[in-house]
Formats: sequence, structure tokens, C-alpha cells
Amino acid sequence: MNSIRDLKLVSLHILKTAGNSFRMTFSEIFYDHLLCRINIKPDESIINFDGTASITFQIPRKARIVHGHFVPKNLYHNFPKLKSLPIITWVRNPIDRILSNYYYVNKQMLNSAQNNVDLMSMVERMTKSLDEYISDKNNQNRMHKFIEGLQLEYFKFVGIVEDYKAEMNYATKLFSWGNIRSFSQNKTNIKMEEINIEKIQELNQEDFKIYEKALAMKMEQIKL
Repeated sequence: MNSIRDLKLVSLHILKTAGNSFRMTFSEIFYDHLLCRINIKPDESIINFDGTASITFQIPRKARIVHGHFVPKNLYHNFPKLKSLPIITWVRNPIDRILSNYYYVNKQMLNSAQNNVDLMSMVERMTKSLDEYISDKNNQNRMHKFIEGLQLEYFKFVGIVEDYKAEMNYATKLFSWGNIRSFSQNKTNIKMEEINIEKIQELNQEDFKIYEKALAMKMEQIKL
């Protein structure tokens, strides 16, 4: 593994919280070859590096940023030295995040089945209704599950997706990134049909606590 002095930052990408847009910004600041993308499965057994799965993996010497989907405690278990680096993440209104995730997953499944009648038929049978998706425990409190084991105060930066442009301006000053472009990737069109908001709130209370705390921390930051 490269020297910890060479690595600058750890970026936790919670699903559907502007992580790909932020990654594009990293690519502009540090260039793609300096960005190490790591996804770690919940059981910690498989580490996915830039789309390649591996049981053992070393962070490239050239890397300056570690970015991806992982629970920080799992990342630190595999790479203990990363615990000394500042860590950042983004959070989003849980209702919008859940709906965006639902429609994005369905879109990806349908796109993968294009031009394959049998596969398309299977995808259509497997596709859950929005209510079924919301009711599935695996899809509830996802932000809380990603952040598990850490308090929000532990993060050097917690961005609010709904205020992306202002948050990017703040992050740019905080980390002295200079003039950068703002990117927008994987925007999902949300169909505001009959959505059971009360059910989402009831089943995702931990995520709402995280989001409300992030908003409160942002208000305190503004006062400084």
C-alpha cells in the first residue's frame, strides 16, 4: 500500500446521494488515475476495485482519493491506515433518496434486458412495486446502514444533496480545490404518483434522524 502521506481523503458514496457527480469532480481535481474506487460487500469478503472483484487488494501507490460504496468500519478493517484520513459523505432527503433508488434500479434492470425477450420477461416478473420496495427491510434506513458506527460529527464534510451547488462551493474552499466545474450524473426522473410518504417516514426513522442532524449541523456551520 502507498504511504498514508500520499492519500488525501476518503469519500463515502451512499447510494443515490450525488456520489457519481462528486466523483466526476474528483476526477477533474486529481485525474482518474489518482482516484481509487472501492466497493466493499457487507460481509467484507469481496472488494470491488474499479469494477474488478477481488478477495485481496492493495490500494495503488498513485491513489490520492478513496471513493466508493462501503461501510466505513469495513473499509477500516481492510485498510486500517485509512482511519487517519479525513472522511466525507453526502446525505439526501430520505423520501427523495428512496424514490430515486427505486426508479434507478428498475431502469438499470430494464436497460440490461433490452433486446432479450426472455430476460425482459424475467425482469418484469422480478420488478417490485414501489410499495413492495419500500416494505423490504433491505431498502430501509440505507443512509444509517452506510454510516453505521460513526457519528456525523466524525466526518470532515457532510454535503446536503438538495443544496448541491452551495455545498460544492463550501467543499471547494474547505479543501482548497480551486476553480472546479460542477457535474450532474445519473439524474433519475421520479414519478410523483401515489407515494405513501407516511409509510416511508415510519420505516426510515433512522435516516430521517441523520438527515435532520445534517441540516442542523449545516445551520450551525452557517452561523460561524
